Amino acid sequence: MLAARKAYADHHGLLLDDVTPDQVTKDAAGAVYWATKNLNLSARSPTAQAMGRSFKHHPNLKEMYQTLLDSEKVRFRAAWAATRSWDFVNYERSTTSSYRKRKEEVGTFKTQLQIEMILGGDVPEEYCWSYNSWLKADTYLWVESLVSTTSQTEWVNKVTVQAQDNVDSSWANRLEYCKAVRVFAAESKVAIKDVTKDMLEGHELGIKGLAGLYESTPSARPQPGGDGTCTAATPQIGGAAP
Repeated sequence: MLAARKAYADHHGLLLDDVTPDQVTKDAAGAVYWATKNLNLSARSPTAQAMGRSFKHHPNLKEMYQTLLDSEKVRFRAAWAATRSWDFVNYERSTTSSYRKRKEEVGTFKTQLQIEMILGGDVPEEYCWSYNSWLKADTYLWVESLVSTTSQTEWVNKVTVQAQDNVDSSWANRLEYCKAVRVFAAESKVAIKDVTKDMLEGHELGIKGLAGLYESTPSARPQPGGDGTCTAATPQIGGAAP
């Protein structure tokens, strides 16, 4: 918050002591904007490299970050750089258990003596009989019913990102939007940078439906070289400074 207060004070010509955290937080530009106003947030900046090292212990978060469009990645780097922490991320871990009971029949051939030992009699049916040339003896089909049960527990990791700056949509919604854009671009054979929100909303599946296809659409995954959504100028973080 100190960096945000200092940037706010310098911009408005105020003394640092006259700027309170509440002023910065309630400002239209947002606390993240002021905290990162003087930082280089490009993909190859020291800030981005530091965040990349921090991903080492957060593989699920790294995967989510890579799904974002390049323009949203800048905002994400700013959100992290504001505090150098993952306080704007919530982790949820749950388990799913499944129980399966299966019954199957396994057929094997037994000799007449074996059948007699098991059943105590010898009344073979025609379809249960076979002559074993190696044993040089008649064999009879004996059917055993086997019942087996299996129990499986799986860990499910869910990552949600909450908005901490003054923007209209949350990070969770942005992630869903980015997934929808990538799927739409892959299926429609258009450049990602040319996809608009109106195109997504006009699709029969809508944004939510398209985003739901992301995991099952390999061609929608990020490709090397960027997606063209990030212009030469760094996108404005938060709102425009007054």
